[in-house]
Amino acid sequence: MNNIIYKVHKKYRTLKIGVWTGFLLLSFSACDYLDVVPEGISSLDNAFTMRTTARRFLYTCYSFQISYFEGPELTGGDEVWLLSDIQFPQISLDGARYAEGLQTAQNSLFNYWSRYYRVLRDCNVFLENVGKVPDLPEWERDQWIAEVKVLKAYHHFLLLQQYGPVPIIRENLPISAGVDEVRVMRDKADDVANYAVELIDEALPNLPNEVYSPITEKGRITLPIALMIKAMIRITIASPLFNSDNELFSSLRNHDSNRTQLISSKYSVEKWKQAEEACKEAVEVCEALGFELYEYPGHQQYDLTPVIKRQMSLRLAFNERWNKELIWGDTKEAVSSMQVQWTPKLDLRYMDYPPMKQYGGPPLKIVEQFYSNNGVPINEDKFWNYSERYDLQTATAADRLLVKEGSVTAKLNFNREPRFYAWLGFDNGIWYGQGNFDDTKNDLFYVQAKAGQANSIASQGGSSTGYYVKKWINSESVQTAAMEYTPTWYIWPNYRLTDLYLLYAEALNEAEDSEANRDQAIFYLDKVRTRAGLQGVKTSWDNYSTRPDKYTTQSGLQEIIRQERMIELCFERKRFWDIRRWMTISDLYQIPIQGWKVSQRDAADYYQPTTIFQQEFRLRDYFWPIPEQEVLSNPNLVQNIGW
Repeated sequence: MNNIIYKVHKKYRTLKIGVWTGFLLLSFSACDYLDVVPEGISSLDNAFTMRTTARRFLYTCYSFQISYFEGPELTGGDEVWLLSDIQFPQISLDGARYAEGLQTAQNSLFNYWSRYYRVLRDCNVFLENVGKVPDLPEWERDQWIAEVKVLKAYHHFLLLQQYGPVPIIRENLPISAGVDEVRVMRDKADDVANYAVELIDEALPNLPNEVYSPITEKGRITLPIALMIKAMIRITIASPLFNSDNELFSSLRNHDSNRTQLISSKYSVEKWKQAEEACKEAVEVCEALGFELYEYPGHQQYDLTPVIKRQMSLRLAFNERWNKELIWGDTKEAVSSMQVQWTPKLDLRYMDYPPMKQYGGPPLKIVEQFYSNNGVPINEDKFWNYSERYDLQTATAADRLLVKEGSVTAKLNFNREPRFYAWLGFDNGIWYGQGNFDDTKNDLFYVQAKAGQANSIASQGGSSTGYYVKKWINSESVQTAAMEYTPTWYIWPNYRLTDLYLLYAEALNEAEDSEANRDQAIFYLDKVRTRAGLQGVKTSWDNYSTRPDKYTTQSGLQEIIRQERMIELCFERKRFWDIRRWMTISDLYQIPIQGWKVSQRDAADYYQPTTIFQQEFRLRDYFWPIPEQEVLSNPNLVQNIGW
């Protein structure tokens, strides 16, 4: 792998500035890719007559990516609960409807089948024609081809993740194709994943280590991005959804003479070994190229306490633009207006926003998954009273950087790990920022979420559960006046280094039931935990857990890895797919969506767990329905189970 890095880096350093022109993904704010899909033969002829027009077609292959707020991941699961009857411009209410189980085959929500296949069509058009461009240097042509191959692989993966087994599009069918050629069948899930990996492997030698011009080219495919996608594909196809001995999907078969089974019902440890190798390759390349976990360098004006500095390391790891931890960012949209709508305001009653009944908020089950301050689950910390978590407690001077001194809140909000306070807001919880940065003073901004207070439902800015997603809000974003909010925009991270470390830990543990592999998995877990301000897995479980031997078994370490992943990557669009590929979603959905009684004024009444919704999960919900018109027009395209 070091040879790949050296080869690409050596070639990349020789590029001439004159051959590059602006790739207008990002200037002061994020811009969309140019969408210039040719609609006819004549435009196709023109698209590849010169480098500039071919480059525009290249950007078209990027232009269909789903932005962070478009898909179902943020509010379509159980991580952030958004009521379906509010007006909320930035986040689609389809997420709330999907989370409530309102999707049908006739009214399919977030159905991207046609969108993804259009990307694949355009990628194939590009690959078939880019060789015709007369003024395109060979090295640049090879790089563009590599980028498009990775995009093609990525969209096959997105289809696999959402729909399960899908038809592979190796090349576009000719206009003269007959009916039988057009009526394609679905390919096996394993074949889809293997084809995507094959495309990425073909692309690797011609991808740059990093973009040449960070100002104009961020977001284009690089070697680390390609390897991260490859690792994600290998992990997904190795996970229980596609790799187990159960017969849940055995009836999903093609209509061919062999009745081809599309999802294997035979477990293969070899898939996990392939995932381990893919993750290892990605980790080695990323680390060799200087990727590292973000650490806050300190405030320019104030000498902050270790508590706030740790929180800032955690917050900015997610929402500081292009930090060294970010592998691939979503350059289609800058995260700005989203912050306006999810930040607890000074007093929203006087702000000029559309009327809203409630915001969304993380349910209690998400709040409770964060560790105690001892770095273990709160229900197995022998020094943390789990049974009294809903009782009330008054904050003291020792709590003043976490909870407003003298205020009353639930014991659930005390003695929790740094990520809890860095990424969650709650009634009387300190929200560092909002224009107050001197943490030696007692005027730090804090949330006031009870009825009649600034951040309550009555003031139209409250949370549906009593908790807020602080992770999405940059600490420099500030409301300067009653009707003025200045967001500090950032790029949504598609993949961070912590994501890769946790994937590697998961693959190591699953690939081999051995102490050596568990120790190596714990090594990468501890990298993430150290940055989070926690002790290592062994120290924490040995000293504080009622299950001190948990990490010594494959199944026990699997629990630890999965919970670590759900904490570290919370609110980042990961849980939605993780709990599906792990097949833990059915059990998790049995836990109701609960929050505090947010309509109440007094602490004793407010801090009462209240059920908001009881979700259901059925076998059919693992995969989306293939659009009805596609199945009707192509009898060979079998529908997913339950639809």
